[in-house]
Amino acid sequence: GRPMDEEDLEDDGFDLVASEDPDPLDEDSFDPVEYINRQFPNEASLGGLDAFVAKLKSQQKQNDEDIRHAIRRQAATGRRARADLDEAKSAVRELFERIKAIRAKAEQSEELVSDVCRDIKSLDIAKRNLTLTVTALKRLVMLVTALEQLRTLGSARRYEEASRLIHAVEELTGHFREQSHVTRVADLLEKKSAIVDDLKQQLVEDYATVLGGHSRVELPDEWADGAACCVDALGARMRSQVVTQFCLNLLEEYKNIFQPGKEPSGLESAERRFAWLDRMLHKYEEKYALTFPDAWRVPCSLCEHFCHVTRQHLVELLSTSHHTVDPELMVRVLRKSIDYENKLARKYPVDDV
Repeated sequence: GRPMDEEDLEDDGFDLVASEDPDPLDEDSFDPVEYINRQFPNEASLGGLDAFVAKLKSQQKQNDEDIRHAIRRQAATGRRARADLDEAKSAVRELFERIKAIRAKAEQSEELVSDVCRDIKSLDIAKRNLTLTVTALKRLVMLVTALEQLRTLGSARRYEEASRLIHAVEELTGHFREQSHVTRVADLLEKKSAIVDDLKQQLVEDYATVLGGHSRVELPDEWADGAACCVDALGARMRSQVVTQFCLNLLEEYKNIFQPGKEPSGLESAERRFAWLDRMLHKYEEKYALTFPDAWRVPCSLCEHFCHVTRQHLVELLSTSHHTVDPELMVRVLRKSIDYENKLARKYPVDDV
């Protein structure tokens, strides 16, 4: 009979081109003998063997072509992959270099900021030191001017104005005590001490004239109020010195009269001592009260110094005549002394002393 063509193979069940069933050649468990027997089940079907073989060769050729194309695509894909990988590596290196450059710039910026901050700090310190220097120079000029004015006012006995300058001088001087090792400042502080000492001595001499002492100049009217302000400005020690000196000057008369060894110095003259103090307190109120501020408590200080002097006199008397003293007289003097002490305590309470 005639050979089988492709149509005969299709008619006999040989579908080599398109089949919905999977190709047996693609199966992992492919058995060539079974496959051939299935394609050629009988002798009559062998007539299409040549066409079948040709079809297989065509399919083999197509598969080879597909394999070559696949290999080319794979090679091209590998080359592109390597190129992409190289490009990626290049991009990573470039990114790393950029990061490195950014880090270097950041470090430079940090150093620059640090340098700027250090410069700003130095400038700030310099500004503060300059401000302190300018302030110190201004205070120095003010102190020099104030000292000259204080010397002038003190010499003119314009004590009230001088008292206000004393406070300013003391405040300004306080700013320079830590710089006393500087020669110029040390000289200025020494000058200040000399001016203040001269003013104190002048005030002491002026108050001495109140008791009739001789003054080199005539005291201006109403000098006492300004002098009191000046004494207060010079501090409590100066006030105590003026009051103490005045009281001791007042007591010179008392000491001359009742000095041990003189006639009215005995125990029997104790009442005369107390009477003398009463007269002096009365004299103070009439003659000297307007010269001293009430806050100075001059009468109280006078009584205190009177008691000290009297005690010294009586101790000296008893130490030399304790064997010959009449006991009754001693008791009587003791009682009178206690009575007079209580009188002074009532007149000048403890808070006022």
